[in-house]
Amino acid sequence: MNLKVLPILLALTLALPSLVYSYDKNPSQILLIDSLMNVAYELEFSNPDSAISLYNEIARLAETESDWLRKGQTQNYTAIVYFEKGDYESALLHYHRALELFEKANNLTGVATIKINIGNIRLYFGDYNDAVKLYFEGIDLYKQEKDSLRLMISYMNIGTLFYQNQYLSEALNYYHQAIEWARSMGEKTFLSDLHYNIGNTYFQLEQFQDYKAHLDTSLVYAQATEYTFGLVNCHISLLRYYHQQNHKANALRYSDLAIQYAEAYGNPYNLVETYNAAGITYLTFGETLRAEKYLMISLELAEKHNYRQLLAEAKIYLAQYYSDISDYRQAYALLKAYTTLADSLFNMEKQKELQELDRKYQIVKKENELKDQQLTIELKDREIFRKNRIITSSSLFIVFISLSLFMMYKMQENRKKLTTKELQRIKSEREKEVIKAMLEGEEKERSRIARELHDGINGNLAALKLNMTSLRNDLFNRLIDETMEDVRNLSHNLMPEVVVKFGLMEALNQYISQAGFGKDVKLDYQFVGNPETISHDIAVNTYRIVQELVSNSIKHADASEINVQLIVNDGILSIAVEDNGKGFEINMTGKHPPNAGIGLSNVKNRITFMQGNYDIHSSTDSTTSINIEIPLKRIAS
Repeated sequence: MNLKVLPILLALTLALPSLVYSYDKNPSQILLIDSLMNVAYELEFSNPDSAISLYNEIARLAETESDWLRKGQTQNYTAIVYFEKGDYESALLHYHRALELFEKANNLTGVATIKINIGNIRLYFGDYNDAVKLYFEGIDLYKQEKDSLRLMISYMNIGTLFYQNQYLSEALNYYHQAIEWARSMGEKTFLSDLHYNIGNTYFQLEQFQDYKAHLDTSLVYAQATEYTFGLVNCHISLLRYYHQQNHKANALRYSDLAIQYAEAYGNPYNLVETYNAAGITYLTFGETLRAEKYLMISLELAEKHNYRQLLAEAKIYLAQYYSDISDYRQAYALLKAYTTLADSLFNMEKQKELQELDRKYQIVKKENELKDQQLTIELKDREIFRKNRIITSSSLFIVFISLSLFMMYKMQENRKKLTTKELQRIKSEREKEVIKAMLEGEEKERSRIARELHDGINGNLAALKLNMTSLRNDLFNRLIDETMEDVRNLSHNLMPEVVVKFGLMEALNQYISQAGFGKDVKLDYQFVGNPETISHDIAVNTYRIVQELVSNSIKHADASEINVQLIVNDGILSIAVEDNGKGFEINMTGKHPPNAGIGLSNVKNRITFMQGNYDIHSSTDSTTSINIEIPLKRIAS
């Protein structure tokens, strides 16, 4: 029975570090590298030499970006291509380069992957102890990263490699550990593959009852997940099992199912393998017509795709078919063709074995040379170390004195820096106190003037109007009413009680509606967010800032349109005032223009007091835009 274990080499490709865009690097360069990486990966199967050349170019690009992670990945992929080509010496060279780069990038997943891949090559060369050591170093790193998927695949791959090297009990041990991880993650596809591999291992141990039990379990998982590749493998193995057991009904049943799944899967190699297995089974149980049909299809596909081993099987099976139907001429021709092909395959296999032995010898020879070189280097290093120790001991005192002097100097410098920083902090605190006192004084003076206007002048105007109603002069009465209204508005602007009573949003709404009254100015006002998060002192200062900026736009800029917008979001009050009037030039120091009077200076003081920031965009030939941000929670000094 020609059974083989399912090859699982996912650790070579899946267990790689995840790549993300690095914001400190050139995004277009990173995108180019990742795109070329995908192209090189596609070339690996069709043109491996071109893939290697492209990976070398990608490594050069990654070098310019100091991108150790991607450069490490290119070395890893290059090693994989050499591994698949059978050039294990070059594969080892690139794996070690990748290991250095992943360590430099501090990527534990990449380091673990490379250790396991190097372990694969060590096991291939029979270095069992070193291979196992590398496997467990990689697995320990995966455990640190809590990477269950890669742990499972690592155990699975290690089991496969032990199987291929005929360490069957070790293979079973690692397959069973992989099964525990696959169960914990509910990975039914992997469970199907693992039970299939375990079954084939038991077949090699001639424990056929366990072999059949694991095949049945693999089939259950493959059916549950509609895993076509697993279904093909399971049914081929089961048809061969029942063929060997001479159980016609089950052998023919699984032959039909194997063909059905192989045709659905569509892989030519699996199709040829299945048609061969089914053809000889039908022939064994006397179903000659169906046997001929599938063996002829197998022969045609094997010749088309140059599957030489499977082609030899198809020829010998067809020779047996023609012998059974007494067509000895065709049987002899096919037998002769089979013999020629088999001899060719035997010679190729022997040549390949000799090449492998020579390659192993060359690698071992180079490793021994490297060990000799390392020993020579170590002896020289010891001599150099002895001389250096004498020089070092005589220099330690000088270094100690130098370090002491340097530390004293640094301590002095740090004291100076701390003193300067403290003076700056005190100066900043004093400036804030001055601004606070100035603003509080300004508000008190505004309140006093507002009360005088409201209680004094406006009261007198009301009395004057009452005493002069007998004159019945409409013009005079209208002028008194307008004057009283102007005084009332001025009083409210000086002491906006509406801010206290109704809050900032309503206070500004009233002010904006009055500011453009009687003037050819269009004012647009928007308030977005929750005004309840704004404290009283911020509300008052914000009202004054908007009042000053709108007044400047009307008086100085001759604006016909003014937009005012306030937004409360994420603990920040954003204020934006924009007009279409005459702008002004902002000098390099960022100072306000002379014609703006002290208005902008007051605005700046209020913003500083509230620990906010602002920015002004204006020029003489454009509009003016002022944007302010105020934190709603003060930052402790």
